[in-house]
Amino acid sequence: MSDFAADRRGNVAVLFAIAAIPMLSFVGAAVDYARASNARAAMQMALDSAALMLAKEAATTRDITARGQAVFNSLYQNADVKNVTVTTTYIKQNAQTPSKIEMSGKGSIDTAFLQIIGISKMQIGSSSTASWANTRLRVALALDNTGSMDDYNKIGNLRSAAKQFITKLREGVIVPEDLYVSVVPFTKVVNIGTTTSDTYLDWSYWEANSNNQTCDRWGNCSAKPHSNWTGCVTDRQESYDVNAAAPTSAATRFSPDTYVSYDPKQYRNIDACTKLQQMLKMSNDFDTINSTIDAMTALGGTNQPIGLFWSWWTLRQTDPYKDIFPRDPNYQYITAIVLFTDGVNTQSRRYGNGQTQSTQIDSRQRLLCSAIKADTSFDGAKPLIYTVQVDTDGSGQQQVLKDCASDPTKYFFMTNPKLIVSAFTDIAASLSRLRITQ
Repeated sequence: MSDFAADRRGNVAVLFAIAAIPMLSFVGAAVDYARASNARAAMQMALDSAALMLAKEAATTRDITARGQAVFNSLYQNADVKNVTVTTTYIKQNAQTPSKIEMSGKGSIDTAFLQIIGISKMQIGSSSTASWANTRLRVALALDNTGSMDDYNKIGNLRSAAKQFITKLREGVIVPEDLYVSVVPFTKVVNIGTTTSDTYLDWSYWEANSNNQTCDRWGNCSAKPHSNWTGCVTDRQESYDVNAAAPTSAATRFSPDTYVSYDPKQYRNIDACTKLQQMLKMSNDFDTINSTIDAMTALGGTNQPIGLFWSWWTLRQTDPYKDIFPRDPNYQYITAIVLFTDGVNTQSRRYGNGQTQSTQIDSRQRLLCSAIKADTSFDGAKPLIYTVQVDTDGSGQQQVLKDCASDPTKYFFMTNPKLIVSAFTDIAASLSRLRITQ
């Protein structure tokens, strides 16, 4: 009996029995806390998404609390979480704070292991705020409509991408004034329409152009009437082609142009300006915006600077596009240009042959991009420039487009036209007016 009392060989079993409860508690706590952490992360994501969705409806929804609960329930499906409640508050804009949606959620999880030490439930909770920070969007689309856009259905992919881009931006619209968009299809010229006042136009280039003259059999020539003009303009005189001077004097006015091109399908020269879709000034009529995009066709050489220039002009609201939309001093404005092209610069009023790259046009474009990015006339907020290049002929990335973009993240390059949609989707997300602040 004395030997048995002195024997220590069974202590391991005793010690294990004593240690089992705290060991299982520690292991079980890790499992239960992991379950709670995952449930809370999923709740956070659901609250973020619900807050963004409700922000669009806040001004018109009568019972924001009930609507918040319904939207959250549709997004959050976790059977482990019990007694889930959601609180939703809509705070209207005042002089000190922007409009915002505040949402918070909470619930409990039955523990699986912590019950050993008397903890039967774990509480979880999270919150989210969606605010629109008194910010409104003004976006200009400079879209390449040159002949090469017919290849590989690039023009079709561009139409789809541009319309999806508009749809994505509209998701954040609370009131119509939140979003205005202009559309500037370009080739080597831009069709601004024929209603522009003569006070903005310089007819000397038109009258000197042989395409705009009629001659009798004796060789006596005279300029066609200005009424024959079909709406296209070419570059202004240097250096006004790259600066913001208003069209007040002959040197600063825009030059009407008849854009003549050879159409191989019709075996003849045509006035290509009648085929180039007329640009659309800043508008929040989205049916008109989409119909303008749908009407785009492909024809002619490439002059990216003229598309950029008129996009900038629509944003600035300078003559002849003055006071298109009022600026509300209670709001801040984000202004941006999205320049899309599939080719190198080949022809402008002064440079290029319409076939090969013109380094002179590239130089003018760099000056123009610098002027746009330095423009502080938009209440001090400089415009953003996004550039999108699709390359199907192997010319590679255009340095002039990379330099033109506001920063490297705003230059998009692809070789597959089907990826144009993805680029525009990324830009729309970047420009989204709503943001999660907490």
